[in-house]
Amino acid sequence: MTDIDVADFPVAVIGGGVMGNGIALNVAMSGFDVTVVETDAQARASFNERLRRAYQLARFVAKPESAPRAPFADICARIRIVDALPSRLDVAIAIECITENVAAKARLYRALEDASPPRTLFATNTSCISVATIDTWTQRPDRTVGIHFMNPAAVRDAVELIRGPHTSDQTIDTVAGFLGRLGKRFNIVNDATGFVINRVLMVAINEAIGLVERGVASAEDVDALFVRCLGHQTGPLATADLIGLDVIRDSLIVLRDESNDRFYEPKALLSRLVAAGSLGHKTGTGFHTYRETKA
Repeated sequence: MTDIDVADFPVAVIGGGVMGNGIALNVAMSGFDVTVVETDAQARASFNERLRRAYQLARFVAKPESAPRAPFADICARIRIVDALPSRLDVAIAIECITENVAAKARLYRALEDASPPRTLFATNTSCISVATIDTWTQRPDRTVGIHFMNPAAVRDAVELIRGPHTSDQTIDTVAGFLGRLGKRFNIVNDATGFVINRVLMVAINEAIGLVERGVASAEDVDALFVRCLGHQTGPLATADLIGLDVIRDSLIVLRDESNDRFYEPKALLSRLVAAGSLGHKTGTGFHTYRETKA
């Protein structure tokens, strides 16, 4: 595992939404300088307030070894947010976490390829799109890898590290060192659409939605059964609300299209909730209702 020097390892996070915000906080908490690229004005305007809430959550919920030690102001000083991808992005690693949309990601990676020097590693936090697909949009498949952070990224101490079909051992070694500096444990898995976590999780969530849709059980009862009977910390529908119902829908579409299997078709109830703007925790309503409203 490569020993990473934070002074010589600037980081970019592409996308400042729920995951990008948490990843940027985790990276800055660990001493790295980070540039966040976020094109949406509303997301930029709410970024610092969302960062503050994520910092407070990390202080009280994270394990002691993962909790932030630096004051919030010091962590913010390590984060620079910009409204467009710079023409020259000289970083050691660029972590992509934009919307789960194939066309949008393809455009971004082609632009990243032009903006990034040869040393830059590309890491995708995609929910389901395979690293092999991303490889077709870059000229550096040996330096491209998947890092599937869990939400909330600054609190969860484990990630899924995905080796693409052309990812080099050196890239895996460097990223492993980087994750070690972030306080993350990891398991290395081979590339597949949805990888391990979401290949299983998205099916469970979609089936749980189908049960609610057919009137077999309420969302509250589905989640209570998973918590009480199986010992899960949260049920599948509360987990879906945390991830974001739009992300769940888009991930299922990727699984459906890449596998050419209608088994992954998003349930109609999920599509109706997304169309209505009920996206879960980030909007205040989803399968459950939350006190916090959209930032």
